[in-house]
Amino acid sequence: MAGAIFMSNTATRELCFRTNIFGLPIDYQPFVENIREGMPLFLFDHNERKLYGVFEAASDVAFHLLDIKLRIQLEET
Repeated sequence: MAGAIFMSNTATRELCFRTNIFGLPIDYQPFVENIREGMPLFLFDHNERKLYGVFEAASDVAFHLLDIKLRIQLEET
C-alpha cells in the first residue's frame, strides 16, 4: 500500500489534529495493519468535503484496547 486516506467528520478531524493520532473502529483492522512507518496519510473531512495532508505515519499501527480503536501516531510533514 502506497498511502492511505482516513475519513472523518469535523469533530473527529479536530481530535486527530489535537492528538496527532488517526483512529478507526476495530472493523478496519485488516486495512490499518498495512500502515507502516513513513507511509503518507491523508484525512478527508466529509462534512467540509476537504482533504488534509500530507501526514507521515510516525510508526507502524498500534492497537489501543481501552477504547477499542486502531491508532496511528502522526508526524506532519
